[in-house]
Amino acid sequence: MSKRQTARKQPDLFHAEAERLAGLPARQRKEALDVHRRIADDPQLSEATREHARTVTDALEKLIAEIRTKR
Repeated sequence: MSKRQTARKQPDLFHAEAERLAGLPARQRKEALDVHRRIADDPQLSEATREHARTVTDALEKLIAEIRTKR
């Protein structure tokens, strides 16, 4: 798969995961997002990895909020 195709698929993956998380009870949703937060806060990991975890968390939180507002 080319880089361009991967870039187009990534938002779809975020949206699919956000849909899944939006359907969970609040506690389970928080636990799932906390995994990414722990990665983002882990000083033993590279800055690139930590930044990606922050990006994923932010994107999922925004999508989840949109999905839950529509419901």
